[in-house]
Amino acid sequence: MPTWLDIAWKELGQKEASGAAANPEIISYFREAGGEGARILSDEVAWCAAFAVRCLKLSGIDISPIPEGERLLANGLLKLGTPIDEPTIGAVCVLSRGSDPSQGHVGFVVGSTADDVVLLGGNQADSVSTAHFPRSRIRGLRWPETVTQKQVDQVSRIASTAKAIQADTAKTGASNTLNQVLPSLPDQIPPHDAIAHSANALKSSLQTGIDFATFTYAKLPWVVAALSIYWIARIAWNSKWIRKWRHEDAATGTSALKPEASA
Repeated sequence: MPTWLDIAWKELGQKEASGAAANPEIISYFREAGGEGARILSDEVAWCAAFAVRCLKLSGIDISPIPEGERLLANGLLKLGTPIDEPTIGAVCVLSRGSDPSQGHVGFVVGSTADDVVLLGGNQADSVSTAHFPRSRIRGLRWPETVTQKQVDQVSRIASTAKAIQADTAKTGASNTLNQVLPSLPDQIPPHDAIAHSANALKSSLQTGIDFATFTYAKLPWVVAALSIYWIARIAWNSKWIRKWRHEDAATGTSALKPEASA
């Protein structure tokens, strides 16, 4: 996990104070972000950018590309690091806010769907929290460090692998459920206990079926590819343009390589 994201997670739950009071932790975000933030004493001033800049700064990211006068503005973070095309866990995501192009919101990507991006950020429901936002609002995505596309892809692959592991873990739930429904029988079953033997055989068969289905599901792209290759090869083998190279013609049974012997 990127260091700045780890720092951000530790602030989860920080919330604006009610009334005229101010949460000192949020005030510290302004101070640590630098620039104009040092003079802000209210947690009712928009603080999503101050939170993001503060987390990046504490993690050792060079924030000098962001002018001091823009460190409290979401759009200011578009000047940091490397632009990327797809939401990647840990990336800085700047969103539009209303029709005013000078207004925005910023947070760190912690997930995404086909329609939404999930951000961990400050000033979301007046707190440090996670929230879903439409992808259509994305104004820009930046990786906080200067990196190559290969390095960004590597981070993306790590995130994809984590999702795959979660999916595999969910699939093992079927086996766990089977063990709960049909608990393991004793290793030594009396020869005359036909019911116990039948139950053990049933469980073994079900477990084999579940294991095969799980394996097939995990290898589905390879299974589809293998079947496709098989059917293409079969069609080619039965076609006229390949039949002439066979020793025996499938339709007549005669040799395609030499004339049929005369009677």
